[in-house]
Amino acid sequence: MNLTLLSLKRPVTVIMTIAAVILFGLISFDRLSLEMLPNMDFPMLAVVTIYPNADAETVESTVTVPIETQVRSIRGVRNVNSTSMENASMIMMEFNWGTDLGEAENLVKSELEANSMFMPSGINDTFIMRMNPDSIAMMMLSIGSEGEPVDVTAQIKRDILPELNRVPGVAGIILSGGTDKVITVEYDHDKLVENSVNPSLLQLLIQYQNMTIPAGAIVDEGVRYQTKVGSKLNSIEDIEGLVIGLKKKQEENGGSGILGLSMLMPSFLTVGDIAEVKVEGQTAEGFMRINGKTSVVLNIYKQSGYNTVTVAKDVKNKIKELNDKYPQISLGYIFDQSEYISQSIKDLGSSAVQGAFLAIAILYVYLRSLKATFVIGISIPLSIVITFAIMLATKLELNLLTLGGLALGIGMLVDNSIVVLESIYRRREMGDSMFDAALYGTKEVSLAILGSTLTTLGAFVPVVFLSSLAGQIFKDLALTVTYSLAASLFVALTIVPLASMKLNLRAPKGVQTEADETVLTEKQKYERYGKKKSMMIYENSMLWGLKHRWYIVGIMIIAVALSLFGYSRLDQEFLPKMDMGRIDVTITLPAGSPTEKTNEASKEFEAMLLEMPWVESVSAQVGSLGTGSYLALVMSNAANESTLGVNIKQDKNKVSMNEAVVKVREASDKIKADYPGTSVTVDTSGFGSLLGGFIDIFGTKITVSVTGSNEEGINQAATELTERLRKTSGIVDVVSDLENTQPVMLLDVNRTRALMGGLTVAQIGLGVRTSSLGTTVTNINVEGESVPVIVKPSKGGEQTLASMMDLPVSSTISIMSMMGDSSSAAASAASSLMSPVTDVYVNKVATPVPQTGPVQLIRRNGERIVQVTYAFDESLKVGNAQKIAEKIAADMQLQDGVDINFGGVSELLTEGFGDLYFAAGLALFIVYFVMAVQFESFMYPLIILFTVPLALIGAVALLLISGTGVGISALIGAIILVGVVVNNGIVLVDFILQMRAKGFSTNEAIVISARSRLRPILMTALTTILGLVPIALATGKGSEISKGMALTVIGGLTASTYLTLVVVPVMFKIFDDFSNWIGRRKEVKVNEV
Repeated sequence: MNLTLLSLKRPVTVIMTIAAVILFGLISFDRLSLEMLPNMDFPMLAVVTIYPNADAETVESTVTVPIETQVRSIRGVRNVNSTSMENASMIMMEFNWGTDLGEAENLVKSELEANSMFMPSGINDTFIMRMNPDSIAMMMLSIGSEGEPVDVTAQIKRDILPELNRVPGVAGIILSGGTDKVITVEYDHDKLVENSVNPSLLQLLIQYQNMTIPAGAIVDEGVRYQTKVGSKLNSIEDIEGLVIGLKKKQEENGGSGILGLSMLMPSFLTVGDIAEVKVEGQTAEGFMRINGKTSVVLNIYKQSGYNTVTVAKDVKNKIKELNDKYPQISLGYIFDQSEYISQSIKDLGSSAVQGAFLAIAILYVYLRSLKATFVIGISIPLSIVITFAIMLATKLELNLLTLGGLALGIGMLVDNSIVVLESIYRRREMGDSMFDAALYGTKEVSLAILGSTLTTLGAFVPVVFLSSLAGQIFKDLALTVTYSLAASLFVALTIVPLASMKLNLRAPKGVQTEADETVLTEKQKYERYGKKKSMMIYENSMLWGLKHRWYIVGIMIIAVALSLFGYSRLDQEFLPKMDMGRIDVTITLPAGSPTEKTNEASKEFEAMLLEMPWVESVSAQVGSLGTGSYLALVMSNAANESTLGVNIKQDKNKVSMNEAVVKVREASDKIKADYPGTSVTVDTSGFGSLLGGFIDIFGTKITVSVTGSNEEGINQAATELTERLRKTSGIVDVVSDLENTQPVMLLDVNRTRALMGGLTVAQIGLGVRTSSLGTTVTNINVEGESVPVIVKPSKGGEQTLASMMDLPVSSTISIMSMMGDSSSAAASAASSLMSPVTDVYVNKVATPVPQTGPVQLIRRNGERIVQVTYAFDESLKVGNAQKIAEKIAADMQLQDGVDINFGGVSELLTEGFGDLYFAAGLALFIVYFVMAVQFESFMYPLIILFTVPLALIGAVALLLISGTGVGISALIGAIILVGVVVNNGIVLVDFILQMRAKGFSTNEAIVISARSRLRPILMTALTTILGLVPIALATGKGSEISKGMALTVIGGLTASTYLTLVVVPVMFKIFDDFSNWIGRRKEVKVNEV
């Protein structure tokens, strides 16, 4: 090729080009972003609405259903799943893959704005967030400090959070376990009645007396001013001294007052006269602990597009500065995703380097020449460095998948160079000069290696364009392998011939060159080469196969059939479980258990875990800590729930994940015995509590949805399914929504009695809510900190049913006045201060009715569903665990209108496998297309494609032997095999055709080609196989995700390589005989005519 000739004649140009490539490649490597997984854009939006202190049923009817109705009509929506829980509504919208989420988000915002007027009062803002791996907390910190909790939390918010938020790449921080500073105005209800002041109007007055309103611009004496009108409260004293009216009872002494003029100088009523104003700490209902000690926890989230490792490094530097600056505050690490990423990249990189050394070692064994080994060995680093530059230019990251692609490609990177060098080496053995050997040896195989490279790349094309989650995950791997193989082709056609010529690879002793013999024809050279390179064992095997062609075909058909049967017996999984050194445990006490009892059980379990030598730390969140953000509220626990994060030591005391799970389950048995009715679930994905269970791609749980219009039938089916799953071996942690309930007390209001007291049901409800929880009416700035002001009645002790029934609800203001605009409401407040107050006690108009309500309500596409979730132990994988539930469901007698569907990771599994099967079929077509164009024949590509089912034999056998399930990783390996295993067939068939063109018969061409290509075929196969062996045997962090792919390629390539050496010659002979037979029949017919 001209490229080869140019490199041989312009060596300085080539060397300088390579130097520039190395320089830019190393710069690119330093700038590549380090991540754990590729940037996956899930086509999902979550609409989160916070409704504080509302139960699940109220949230569903007043928030979830109206929003669902609006968003389901948006273009591109596939499914709408909603979860209504205490305090919050979360609606998950699934769009078609490829949907522009930016446009979809704008459409959702428009629908929500149109629906906002129908939302109930008391809800907070509605938020929209995208679901992707960036939703995982990048880092979790614990903060310890001496002092009052209120002061500590205030200092964290004032001094720590702003500093950490300023670190580039930090998207946000959620604080859990803190005690917020609030100003409470606790009024005495009797004093309000005594002075004819209504509680609702008291709240409005405090709110509207702390306000400034813009009033436009004015010009005074030539100066333009922006004006605002109002006044601000700045301290507790300001609130206490706030005048809210006139005292109704004057002093009995008529001469009281200034100079006895008390009637002319009325006594003003202030907030301090009827309420106690004080600063106190507002804590959540739950508890937060680290290693048994109360703590404040910070979850730090990264901005999308930033390098996790770099951001984490900057955060750590900032933490070091803060520890030095504030010695009284101690910041420690609970979870750091960057450490796992760095260690995973390091371990996988180490496996890749080991594979490269093994590949180079096998080259030396075959070539027995340091020079020749060096020529091929340099193709590995050069190709990788070129790949780094292309990755940076195309905005790829260095993650477990792209690094796995590089590790996979290391063995294949030398394939083209091996074929070129072996051809050059053979030309030298045949007597060519060094220049002619470099030029013609490369030219002889250039089309073959171009075709083999294109077929390998062609197999990746369908993966790149898959829009499903499987495509999102492995797209970067496919692109990385594509870049590296393209780089290796360039190196093989330029650097290898140039280096061979400059290093002057000599012919072995005893071989004559052009300088000392007459010039031989090409046919004479190959005849002489064949006589000197007889390989009797292989040649005899191939000749036997050529004589017994149909025996070979029959044996291959039987072997492929057995492999298909073996494939059906393999366990299925989406992605393998990754050992992140972390276990998430959820303890659920019986419905109605107060937070204090849950905390007691959690403390006992924490103590048991901390006594285990392999446990590094235990973080615990008991009950709800959702006081800082909408995400904290959504991901918070119920009062009867506690989530524990157990970090496993990575030193000599380290145990395997399976061992750790067994020990955790053993400890949980004691908790279940001490607290009857308690359930304990274990999540080994490493992301459980960090994601709130909203994204599960590592196959730790399976969700079964029972749907239909028959509520009784749904409940019956869910109950039966739950019971049967719990009795099944290998199935653990079975949880049903039907069992996830809580006691609810309904205060049933008598509308007639309420109306006789001048109240409606809504007024009584709002009055009880205000009296029980208080109302945040405004914020004031105290020492630079915005502090909420909460107005609530003074009450002693814990709220009980009796105390709630004794609450008075005042009725001097109508609902309409409260729903008016701010100015009319303020005017109403001012004018009603002197109005008489009528109290209606709750026990006079309402009756308590105990009920049982769900903790959460789940809907799918507007239909109520019941979910049964279960996990499985190490004896099962996702596919088998799903088949067990499918068999149980098939045996059940379902009522009419009831269906059972599988979701979660099983849904991903079905969709991913379907897409990859399609991709494999498309890859076969593309490979055939490339070969048909290369050979300008329909027949020869069919001969080569017979190597693909041969690969299935070895791939399935090795997966079965190793006990590895077939997952997305293994299927990607199978697609890679489609493009790789045909390469040896391409080289062999291409060489047979070349030999026939040089005058050899078909049998002679087959024998000579088989002899000549045996060494490069074995070398290319062994370098790829040995390059992947360290990855297949790796046990380091992150190795799980590439292991299935490595085993599939090793097994498939091993079987196909050795079988190809016999089967391809046999199939070539069969097709050649068939062609000759067709030709003879045509010749006979012509002669007859």
